[in-house]
Amino acid sequence: MSLIYIFFAAFLVITIIVVTSLELYRLKLGKIPTIASSRIMAEAMVRELKRKIDAGELKQPFVIYDLGSGKGSLAAYVARHLPQATVIGYELSFFPYYYAVFMQKVVGPKNLSFRRANFLDVDLTDASAFITFVSQDCMVQVADKLKAATQRRIFWLSNYFHFPESFWLQPYYEEEIGLVYKRRMYAYKLG
Repeated sequence: MSLIYIFFAAFLVITIIVVTSLELYRLKLGKIPTIASSRIMAEAMVRELKRKIDAGELKQPFVIYDLGSGKGSLAAYVARHLPQATVIGYELSFFPYYYAVFMQKVVGPKNLSFRRANFLDVDLTDASAFITFVSQDCMVQVADKLKAATQRRIFWLSNYFHFPESFWLQPYYEEEIGLVYKRRMYAYKLG
């Protein structure tokens, strides 16, 4: 009986540590979503990326960044369905990052990697596309930085969050995703 209490106490302590860590990163980074992108959203993003590849609008080599990749499920889905692309996820939060790295090592795919860094501090000018589920504030900072740094055409697919209506970048395409829990995917083109 005492062994059950020890396991329960260990589980409780680990849960508290994980939740506290996630909350500290949320407070440090500002508004970040606490839920993952849905499979339906991932399918819609892959569909849009394939449309752009088939139309010749995305040029090789394809480099797709998942900014704020969390546990990596969206990046992994995109990498599995676009094996010709290099997919790189950026995540700062400790537990989601290491979970994503572990899962990538165990189940792949090989064209996927994760980096533990603040995507606002790295050079993203080689991007072909972004897939994101990050706040409007982060999106604006990245877009302004890229506008000044590159003339390259970059596609940006955003789950739920969109640029302000007064911002210089406006969607070329929007799609409502989901049957019950409806979200919108916003598609943008830089350059």
